[in-house]
Formats: sequence, structure tokens, C-alpha cells
Amino acid sequence: MNLAKVKNFFLKNYPQILATLAVAAGIIISVNYNRRLPRLITPTIPYSELDSLELRLDQEHDQLKEQIASINESIDAREQLVKEKTVSEALVEEVESLKDRVGLTQAKGKGITVTLDDADNRNADAAQALSHATDMRDLVDRLWAAGASAISIQGEGSKEERIGPTTSIECLVSVVSVGGTKMVPPFKIRAIGNPTALVAATQDREALKNIYDRVDKVGLKFNVETNANLTIEKFTGNITADYAKIK
Repeated sequence: MNLAKVKNFFLKNYPQILATLAVAAGIIISVNYNRRLPRLITPTIPYSELDSLELRLDQEHDQLKEQIASINESIDAREQLVKEKTVSEALVEEVESLKDRVGLTQAKGKGITVTLDDADNRNADAAQALSHATDMRDLVDRLWAAGASAISIQGEGSKEERIGPTTSIECLVSVVSVGGTKMVPPFKIRAIGNPTALVAATQDREALKNIYDRVDKVGLKFNVETNANLTIEKFTGNITADYAKIK
């Protein structure tokens, strides 16, 4: 080939030749670069990460379960304490109620005072003119039946005795023994409760016939008055019952 012709060809087609060479160079570089790319990431790598994540979640789940169990135990313990406290409070209330019923606490409230005394007429039948233990027992029974919550008896110059479940009222020759305390007339029988009901109970001439007959015949002294504010001290006697049975 004529060298002059080749030179003239290159000079005339210089831009096209450069463009072709550039495209060819780009193809070669691209091929070589793709050959140096690393292999695709293996699928086992995300599986491993998932396993690790699952393990961590399981651990956190177990920790949460332990926390929940601990909280539940605390709640159960507190509920038990509340129940025990409630039971304790209920028992205390029951004990206090029983103490009130047997007279082991001081009592205050409205009520009445019954005065029972011997007749002034000493020429009358002595047995009829004197106030007896049986009279006081009858009165106490009537007052309890009328709803009295507390009853006491006091003799002239003696201490006041609260009537309890084991209190005895007995005649001892010329005196009356109330719960072991010797008393002489006049006797003051105090009762706390509804004054109207208590007064009505003492005015029942049929139930208290023996007293009213002697009031009419020999002048036995029997008087009832209402009280706006009575205080009866707690029972101090022995409440042991040797022969009582609980049904």
C-alpha cells in the first residue's frame, strides 16, 4: 500500500478513528472490571444474621416473661396482704362487737334509771315491804327484752356493777349480792337503750305483777325516769362459763 495514501486516509478520517478507538477502549476496560468483581454474597450470611436476631429476641422475650412473673408474684403477695388485712380488720370488728355484747367496753347513750327501795311502812309484812333480788332480776329481764344494750345496778354507798352474761343477783340475808358486790337499798338500775321502749317495759303491770302489787298494797318504792346521757362502765366480773355449750 502507498504510504502517502494511508497518511491521507488517517488525516481525512481522524475524528471517526478516535471515536472508534475510544469505544473499543471502553469495552475493554468494562470487561476487565467485570472480571475483577467479587462473587455474589452467599445466602447463608443473612440466614446467620436472622438466627442471631431470633436468638436475641428469644432472650429478650424470656427476660420479659421473668419480669412479668416477678410482677405477678408481687401482685399476688399484695393481694394476700390485703386479704389478710381485711380478714384481720373483720376479726377485730367481730371481737369489738362481741366485747360490746358481753359488756367489756364502756357504754354511753340515752336510757332510763329505775329506783327500787323498801317501803316506809315498817308495820307491813316485812317480806312484802322489802325490795328483793327477784325484783331486780325481773326488771333486768324486762329491760334486756326491751332492747337494752347495757344495764347496771348500784346500791346505796356501793360501787356500780355492770350486768354481764354471768352476773348473779342473789339475796344474802339482809343484803343483795350483785356479781359478788353486796348492796343495800335504794337500788339504782340503769339501762341504756331506747327510752320509750325501756319505760314501756317497766310499766308492764302484768309482767311485773309482783312489784306493782306490793307498790299498791304496802308502798314499795318504784320510780322510773329517763336520761339523755348515761354512762355505764365495762363489766369487770368473771365471764368464764363452766357449763355453757355452743350450738
